[in-house]
Amino acid sequence: MLTAFAMLAPDAMSRLRAALLADEVAQQRLGAIHEPRAFCAQAAAFAESQGLALAAEDLLGALHPDPLDAAARRARPGADRAWPGRSWLPAQVVPAANGALQVDWAWFGPRPITDSFFEISARQAMARPLSRLIRYRTPLPDFLENAEPQDALAPSGLIFHMSRCGSTLAARMLASDPAAVVLSEPPPLDAMVRLTEIWPDIAPARQARFIAAMASALGRRRAGDERSYVIKPDSWHILALPLFRLAFPDTPWVFLYRDPAQVLVSHIRQRGLQTVPGALPPALFAPTEGRLPAEAHCAEVLTRICDAAAQGYDQGGGRLINYTALPGAVEAQILPHFAMPLGDAARLAAAARIDAKTPHQTFTPDTPAKRTAATPAILTAAGGALGRAYEALESRRI
Repeated sequence: MLTAFAMLAPDAMSRLRAALLADEVAQQRLGAIHEPRAFCAQAAAFAESQGLALAAEDLLGALHPDPLDAAARRARPGADRAWPGRSWLPAQVVPAANGALQVDWAWFGPRPITDSFFEISARQAMARPLSRLIRYRTPLPDFLENAEPQDALAPSGLIFHMSRCGSTLAARMLASDPAAVVLSEPPPLDAMVRLTEIWPDIAPARQARFIAAMASALGRRRAGDERSYVIKPDSWHILALPLFRLAFPDTPWVFLYRDPAQVLVSHIRQRGLQTVPGALPPALFAPTEGRLPAEAHCAEVLTRICDAAAQGYDQGGGRLINYTALPGAVEAQILPHFAMPLGDAARLAAAARIDAKTPHQTFTPDTPAKRTAATPAILTAAGGALGRAYEALESRRI
């Protein structure tokens, strides 16, 4: 069944897309409109100014994809190979109908990204009528071939982390600087780290080029006055630290970690993706023998993460930061290590008072509660290999 988008005159829609993509002023005006009918009225007026006969009602129908997303997944040979304007960022990496990967872009506009996780901002950007009308997708090989890093900041630093250890707090504090671009766990970057699942024979050097290109696309100067750029990768990305070092050989990094029992308490309450058996490739986090109790499995995952951080630290470029040093370590250690301006101390302090993952709430220290909640099974799992991995980090930090 054809969608309303497909039933519109293809030439008229192609010309409208091209006109909008070439006109940043029109993008700013239309991108700011969230209500679909108001957007379509203005888009139809813009189309008329371009000599295109496209009614607002027709454009309204074009905003609604078909249930299987077939129109969006259908490849358009010869189209969308270049990167769109700087207000557009990769929102996700998706398969095309032929199984090839495509970068799905969304219009983010010039405003800073302030959400605790990039995925939240991406969903909002993809829901904008402008993003839904244009539906810009670039085949992954073309994305790399036509990379435009000159529009982007080079990463100032990378925040790796054990998980549940204050990394989101650190990222939000850094993001309090309006001239800093700070992205937390962007799924498009994760897709590049996990390319070996699709292309098992890809050479590390080529994969590193994809990682660097994606970082450039995500770190574009959308407002024009940004001066710093920090990425907080997913916690399991520390296992890919050699790839990140290939992609960014001169970029400093930190690894945040916390008392193992406290981290385990958090994961037993609500499992993170990396601690769910089978959620990530077995080569990353396969248990040693058969099915383990939840506490033991989570401990194995965290041990792998901490061991990788220790090994990476020995290669240089990194700094180890214990949760107990936060929030002061952001100003005292992370900012100098990343060669970023120290910024406004009052602004940093204000950001530290807010709960990082629920910004509408005030931060309440949870260390005493987690100590109380540590069951004998958790304490046992926190010892052994995980305890030794934690102590190895502590010995290097000191």
